[in-house]
Amino acid sequence: FFPMNHSVKRMLAKAGPFLGLILVVTLFALPAESRETFLSYPNFKIIFTQTVIVALGALGMTMIIVSGGIDLSVGSCIALTSVIGALLTQKGWPAAAVCLAMILSGSVIGLLNGAAIAGLRMTPFIITLGTLGIARGTAKWLGDNQTVNYDASPINGWMTTADPFSYALPAGVWVALVLAVLTSILLKHTVFG
Repeated sequence: FFPMNHSVKRMLAKAGPFLGLILVVTLFALPAESRETFLSYPNFKIIFTQTVIVALGALGMTMIIVSGGIDLSVGSCIALTSVIGALLTQKGWPAAAVCLAMILSGSVIGLLNGAAIAGLRMTPFIITLGTLGIARGTAKWLGDNQTVNYDASPINGWMTTADPFSYALPAGVWVALVLAVLTSILLKHTVFG
């Protein structure tokens, strides 16, 4: 269509995702029924709070994708470790032991994926697709096909604030932001990255 020089193409390639995001935000902010609330701080606070778990999974996936791999089982592994954590908390386990059990269960899944992919030289797409089904099925089985909640847990406080109408962000949002900065530093300024 239009002839573009190389620097304009490069700039559009880098700015493209942000331009798309701006377009989506604009489309949601235009309707009269959502105009007043969509771009408000309370709405952004809800969005930040509800995307913490996805953001934490995305940080790990970023490192996997940058290295040329893929893992389809991340969401199911998060669900499985969350169910394990909720069930152990319901049984009265201390928070530190629950966190350790969750990390251990996620590590076992990662070890199995890694062993099959690196050790047996199997395709990551196929292995993690299988792990997705196994982890999701196990989570549903352990949770008896229902949501597992335990409202008295001290961990729940990480995703809420004492006053929902205050400007303070929950601790989980800050943890996700700090980990995002650390991941960025790791990928940009280290040999590993």
